Amino acid sequence: MYFRDVAGLDELKTFLRRTAQTGEVAHAQLFSGAEGGGAFPLALAYARYLNCQSPSQEDACGRCPSCLKYDALAHPDLFFIFPVVKASASPTPSDDFVGQWREMLAEEPYFVPADWLEYLQAGNSQPVIYTKEADAIEQKLSFRNYEAAYRVVLIWQPELMHESAANKLLKLIEEPPRRTLFFLVSSMPDKVLGTIQSRVQQIRVPPLREAEVAAALSRNGITTDVERIAHLAEGNYRRAVDMCRGEWADREYLVLLGRMMGAILKGDPAAMRPVADELAQLGRVSQIGFLTYCLRIFRELYISRVGIAELNYLSPEEEGLVRMLGGGITGQNVRPLMEEVELAIRHIRQNGNGRMIFFDLLLRLTAGMAPALRAKGLK
Repeated sequence: MYFRDVAGLDELKTFLRRTAQTGEVAHAQLFSGAEGGGAFPLALAYARYLNCQSPSQEDACGRCPSCLKYDALAHPDLFFIFPVVKASASPTPSDDFVGQWREMLAEEPYFVPADWLEYLQAGNSQPVIYTKEADAIEQKLSFRNYEAAYRVVLIWQPELMHESAANKLLKLIEEPPRRTLFFLVSSMPDKVLGTIQSRVQQIRVPPLREAEVAAALSRNGITTDVERIAHLAEGNYRRAVDMCRGEWADREYLVLLGRMMGAILKGDPAAMRPVADELAQLGRVSQIGFLTYCLRIFRELYISRVGIAELNYLSPEEEGLVRMLGGGITGQNVRPLMEEVELAIRHIRQNGNGRMIFFDLLLRLTAGMAPALRAKGLK
C-alpha cells in the first residue's frame, strides 16, 4: 500500500507525512478504526513512506530497494504479528502463516477478520496472539536493523493477545530498541490492555465521507450506482467494494435475520428452536458478526420511521424486511431490544452455550416486540 492507494483520509495522511518529514515519529502508535476501514492500509503505507529512500512530499517513490521489498511484503525490517489458530511447536507462530498473510494482503488490502479466518481455515477456533510471539519478536529486535531507517513491528488485532504476551510486549513498547517502531491496528481499541493503551499515540481512523468513498470507487474504474453505494457503505470502503462486486457481505446475515424474525412473528418456541440451533452452528466470529448486524438493522428499522432518505442506510433487500415487520420496532422498545442483543454478544464472547444464548434471545426479543406487533395487527 502507498498513501495514494488509501481511500480518503487526507488530513491523516498529511499529518503522518509531516511526522516523517520532521522526524517526529512516535515509537508506538495505535491505529484504530472499523473493520474494513482504512486503519491497516494507512499504517502499512506509513511504514513504507518512513523507509522509502527517495520519498516525494506526497508518497513513497515505488522504485527504491525498500519500496520493492515492501511491494512483496518481504522487507527484512518489517515484522508482522497477527492472531493464529493451532500454533505449532514453532517459536514464531506468525511466521508459520506468513505465506497466507501475504497472499491475503495482496488479494484484499481492505481485509476483515473473516477473510483471515478463511485463510487460516479456522472453523470455530478463536485466533490468538500467543505468548511465544512476544519472545520471538524480542529476539528479532535484539539484532541491529538490516537496512531500514526504521524497523517496524506491525501488530494486527492486539486485543487478541494473550495477557502474558501483552505484558511481555509492554516493556518493548515502552522502551523499544533504537529506530524501532510499533504500529498496532485494532477495530476494538478499548479491548487492548490498558497499560499498552496508555503508552501509545492514538491515531483514530474515522469513517470515510460519502464523497471519499465515491471518489475512491471512481478512481478504481467503478461508475455504476457509485453515489448510492457510497451512501449505503456508511463510510466503510470494504463494504462499498463488496457491494460493487455483488459480494454484499451482509446478505447471509439478512437471510438469517429474516428467519429469526419469522419465528418471532409466529411467537412459537417450537419455531424458534431450529433457528437458535442454526445460529449456534455458526463460528463465534460469525455469531458476533450476525448480532452486530442485528444491532445495525434495529437502528435502521427505527430510523426508517422518520422517512428522511438521507438517514436511510438500508439496501433494497433490507427494505423488504422493513415492510415485513411493519413498525414492530418503535421508540419505546428499540433500546431494550438492542440491550438484549448486546447482552447476547457479551455472553458469546464469554464462551457461553450458543443454543441457550440464541434461544433465550429469541424469547426475549419476542416479548419485547409483542406489544408493537399486536398494535400493528401482526400477532
